[in-house]
Amino acid sequence: MPREIMLSFFDHSTVMAQPWADAGYLSYCIDTQHPRGETHDERNENIILVGADLHNWLPPQEGKIVFASFFLPATDLAGSGARAFHEKGISKLIDTLSLFTRSVELAESLKCPYFIENSVSTISSYWRPPDHAFDPCDYGDLYSKKSHLWVGGGFVMPTKESVRPIEASLERTNPRGFMPAGFAKAVFKANAPRQRTTGQAPQPNVRDYPSKVAASLEANCGCEVNETLPTVE
Repeated sequence: MPREIMLSFFDHSTVMAQPWADAGYLSYCIDTQHPRGETHDERNENIILVGADLHNWLPPQEGKIVFASFFLPATDLAGSGARAFHEKGISKLIDTLSLFTRSVELAESLKCPYFIENSVSTISSYWRPPDHAFDPCDYGDLYSKKSHLWVGGGFVMPTKESVRPIEASLERTNPRGFMPAGFAKAVFKANAPRQRTTGQAPQPNVRDYPSKVAASLEANCGCEVNETLPTVE
């Protein structure tokens, strides 16, 4: 039986791939910030770090790709930065839209469930409205940051179990170095083939995440978090 593979694009932190790798899926994390070429993650033997540009990288030919995620950089498309669009120039916009276009083309070619994530941005003006919207606190991550998803291939949107976001600054020097861990686990539960075939409902256990996410916030964002158990709504 071919090895089942998960692909996580623009993933420097490996957070999105972690639940898949822990369950035995071979997980590729593709990001230009990884060392050039392919190296195994020292923390998890099922994670392969790929240092490559999306335009120049092709998925592995061996194995069966069962899921793909794309967390595109939002800096040059986010509505929050609209005032600076004229300063960035048209080349930045073209580069980012080119990455989005490549992501859509690649995602459709994989013939598996996928999502393409981007913060509230101008993508809808150039293409089409998103299929879903979520905040990380919808899945137990202790902060809010409205994001849009464009999905396909039979992607299942996980059931939301919201918590109250904490007051914390999420100013990050490396946006791709931080991803919502609760959302990652919920997506895995809802879309992993072995989870779906065994009849397990996508029920993310958000209570597992408060201390882990608080630690991740401090490590990745440089912000201090006064950790309190969130209230499940």
